[in-house]
Amino acid sequence: MGDIVGSFSNEALWGIIIVMGVAILLLLGELFYARLQLRSRQERYWWVLGASDMYMFEYDAVNDELLLSEHFSVMLGVPRHIFQFSKVMGNTRNPQLRKGLDNIPRILEAAKEENNLEIVRQDGTKGIFRVRCNSFNDKHGNLCSTVGILMDVTREVREEEALRARAELDGLTAVYNSGTVRFLIERMLKERPERAVSGFVMLDVDHFKEINDTMGHMAGDRVLQKLTESLRASIRETDVIGRLGGDEFCIYLPKIAGYDFLCDFCERLNSVAVKNFEEADLGMGVTISIGGVMVRNQEGFSDVYGRADKVLYAAKAQGRNTSCVAE
Repeated sequence: MGDIVGSFSNEALWGIIIVMGVAILLLLGELFYARLQLRSRQERYWWVLGASDMYMFEYDAVNDELLLSEHFSVMLGVPRHIFQFSKVMGNTRNPQLRKGLDNIPRILEAAKEENNLEIVRQDGTKGIFRVRCNSFNDKHGNLCSTVGILMDVTREVREEEALRARAELDGLTAVYNSGTVRFLIERMLKERPERAVSGFVMLDVDHFKEINDTMGHMAGDRVLQKLTESLRASIRETDVIGRLGGDEFCIYLPKIAGYDFLCDFCERLNSVAVKNFEEADLGMGVTISIGGVMVRNQEGFSDVYGRADKVLYAAKAQGRNTSCVAE
């Protein structure tokens, strides 16, 4: 009887082991099939992104692996799959690989603020990309992975910049147009510190109407363009220049040493302009008149414009081809 029970127990045990083995095999099979399905979905997903010209990357923080979509890999000139990414970042001596990999931290930083990012492609061209990223943490708050998508918005941004430039700049001289320069100077005057020393200058071309009438408007346009070259060559990056209309220009100097500086600036501006006109061989003698004023506290654009205009006419009254400056 004991032998029968023992035999039955062994058979039952083996039965249980077999059943458990089959269950484990089935479970492993389901897991394997699920992984195949997941991999298949991921491959389809990456293919769709590639077909749509999107640039995608995934950083596996647990295994320190970086995976890039094919478009992204080609654009940066780096492998699609990089194992031990941190080690490669720190040790690579390949300048091309380094150049491409250096973009990844910049992309992650830009994604925090959802900013556009300029990236130099492998071929040396520059592109503007809109960056979107999302990070996934475990239940303890530790980073597991980061997934990011970049969209090429270069054309869109360049078109917006071109439209903005056309709206802000004078079409003939490429300096600020009247509306823009008035707005900018008005804002700078409002934000100007009380103890700041600033200057405002107005100028125009002497006998400009006669130039247009005798030489033609194309000659007049060339005079204005040559004048603009002189003005650009004479101002600093902090100064603001604009065309108010016709042959009338203004310059705002937000920070100067004082009255003597403004006088020297206007005299030098006159000399540079006349010399530039002579070298351009315009077929006529061209000169300018300049009026400058020191900016007073609480003044707006209309205030400095009105005072500078009077000083400009004082310069013309002295015979033109000269400059006058008032406190």
